Amino acid sequence: EFPAIFAVKMERGAASREGRVRHAVRFVLRVDGERTELASRDDFEEDVISKALHLGPEDVFCIQDFPGKKCFDVSLVSEGLVRGVWDIVNRKKGEKPFVDYYVEPLFARELKTLTVAMFNPYVPEEDIVCFLKRFVDIQGMGVKVLDKKGYWTGKRRFKVRFRPNGSAPDGLLHPPATFEIGPNRGYLYYYGQPLVCRRCRKEGHNVVDCRERVCRRCEGVGHFTSECTEEMKCNLCGGEGHVFRDCP
Repeated sequence: EFPAIFAVKMERGAASREGRVRHAVRFVLRVDGERTELASRDDFEEDVISKALHLGPEDVFCIQDFPGKKCFDVSLVSEGLVRGVWDIVNRKKGEKPFVDYYVEPLFARELKTLTVAMFNPYVPEEDIVCFLKRFVDIQGMGVKVLDKKGYWTGKRRFKVRFRPNGSAPDGLLHPPATFEIGPNRGYLYYYGQPLVCRRCRKEGHNVVDCRERVCRRCEGVGHFTSECTEEMKCNLCGGEGHVFRDCP
């Protein structure tokens, strides 16, 4: 039986045309590892796909081998399987066979639609863009979200690409669900957004269950503002040594 983490599955035919990007992981041979040559396709499928990841043909949309680049691209049939693979790789990256590969989350480059709402609708779009660029790569300017009668709802939609984050459970750097730009509060949401605490911005719990101490001066966790000895941090650009009103 497959591990419980692989419980989320799809029919092989349900993989979309963008499946390779959305659900793909790249295994690149490490130049500083013990192995000097890329494994054969048969060995990779046996050692990595079958034995280490416990996957079968019904879970894999496609395996592409690129000997010139010394890598394999593994496209899976669902997001659940990708998350499962990423979890196993992170937990066992110091063990064989993963120690021989640098694993890159190709799914991090999927184009997503991100909706941003500011409680103060007069916050300039350039400030919102400046804030978002700390976390994502923005593709073009924002688009105002209108209601059925053409009135602006105060929300903007942005096309963005997420950045890889090797320490995250899903391999992605996620922008905070709630945030402040100067004195102005806002929130954002998108498909696939993880459960994130509004206070400490950590994943996996709600603010009502949060026991963390959070500093509003440096945005650090583990101490309150009154106890802070760190450099102040701008909540617009993320730079240290100045606040929003002095941000260049």
